Amino acid sequence: MWAAARQHEHAKNVAQAVRFSEETQRLYEWALTQPNLAPQIACDRRKVLGGMLRLKARYYLDGNEPALALQEYARALYYDPPYALKHWHRMIYALLVWMGGERVRAMFDRLNRKRRKMIAKDLKDYPISTTKGS
Repeated sequence: MWAAARQHEHAKNVAQAVRFSEETQRLYEWALTQPNLAPQIACDRRKVLGGMLRLKARYYLDGNEPALALQEYARALYYDPPYALKHWHRMIYALLVWMGGERVRAMFDRLNRKRRKMIAKDLKDYPISTTKGS
């Protein structure tokens, strides 16, 4: 089964992006209080923080908050550079939108809409084969 994040302005991940970002922080803080999670987090603290901050940045970016996204990406880079850099293209996008505002964002949105339509068409036309045992 194929799945994709919704990207229209009324989608929860876009319309409530700041709230989702804050919830990511609360989830991390809650995990620190859990006896079965806290030791694992302590062992990989920098990786966990880097991942949490990268996710927060993504939510901010989805919610058209490029300045907040850049702050969280910078923090993610501090804690886990290799993992944070997997989103290097989103960091550049956040910087461009922050510098160029609505015009730059609208241009990227148009390009992404076209790309998504092509991907959706390809997926629709993709032959689904049955596998043994299904």
